[in-house]
Amino acid sequence: MAIEQSIQHCKQIERVIDLEDNMQTETPQITKAFENYYIDLYTKGNTQQHIQDDFMKYTKKLSQPVKDKLETELTLNDITQAVNTMQKNKSPGPDGLTVEFYQHFFPILGPLLLRVYTDSFEEKELPLSMNLSAI
Repeated sequence: MAIEQSIQHCKQIERVIDLEDNMQTETPQITKAFENYYIDLYTKGNTQQHIQDDFMKYTKKLSQPVKDKLETELTLNDITQAVNTMQKNKSPGPDGLTVEFYQHFFPILGPLLLRVYTDSFEEKELPLSMNLSAI
């Protein structure tokens, strides 16, 4: 039991420095510091334009035909192709559903997925469940 407690203690974060450069040592404040860090990290507009411009100088540009294709409305056929070309026998995503599940139930799921993706594109926001990940 003492070994398990020792290992657990080694895995515990004892202190962090928050966004205001204050050291936090209590669990609720440490948790809040992490929350604030990731909120700040993923907030829209949190980029320095000159760095972004420099980065964009070295990225490949899409051809006009490719741009045009990407800007067309998403279709059920697009989703069908994507689902059918996914590799089988892989670990499921955060939803716990495998590729085989999506392929088997695609006649039911396909139209629903199309609606979710179309709504997300129009609203410029993904559903909360699509913003979750495992760290």
